[in-house]
Amino acid sequence: MRRAAIVLGLVGAVGLGVVGLGAQPVPDKRLETLLKDTRIWGKHFAEVLAAMPAWTEAGERQIVVYRARVEGAREFTSSAEARKAATETRAAIKLKRWVPAAAFADLLRPVIGRPLVQGKAAAVSAPDGESVRLAWTNQRELLAANLTRATLTEALGKPERVTRRLEQTDDERRAVVLTEWHYANGTAVFAQPDYAPRPGFIDRAALKVAPVLETVFRR
Repeated sequence: MRRAAIVLGLVGAVGLGVVGLGAQPVPDKRLETLLKDTRIWGKHFAEVLAAMPAWTEAGERQIVVYRARVEGAREFTSSAEARKAATETRAAIKLKRWVPAAAFADLLRPVIGRPLVQGKAAAVSAPDGESVRLAWTNQRELLAANLTRATLTEALGKPERVTRRLEQTDDERRAVVLTEWHYANGTAVFAQPDYAPRPGFIDRAALKVAPVLETVFRR
């Protein structure tokens, strides 16, 4: 049985984590604070942020961060097509169209030359079983290991909204029910599955690439 890539989707309309001031985007300070909070993210999360320009160039609009892997939301019709996109994503690292914003310069300086997408990506089945997505897997800690709802609330306060969503997997007998907490105008959505090896822990966070990129980088 093929393993399904469980990808977190956003429910309803959401805004961006960047507000406009004329033609110049102004980063959302809430999103900046969220992305730098070590109570939420693992010690290697900076490698995820460093990959945002590459994901943008490769057409990824959303990523899902798990403790030791990141999955994209872009769908491909075959593993070969996905592998080609992975190669293009690695190549996009060299374009250097973006530089870290001042608020993230110190955080990204040690990892800017080795973003997460530099590693090999795997093509994994989407939940519908009809398409594939890319996943970057390593042994690093990307999401805090013991992240709970209480820790999330302590770090970020009350969520803007809470949703529950049923997500089908390739096992028709066992769907996944996710409780989702939305922050920064829906740019970041943290989720806890009702059925999991570690009950009560948040095991994933969906990030919209565009607003995160505009907060963390400058052209």
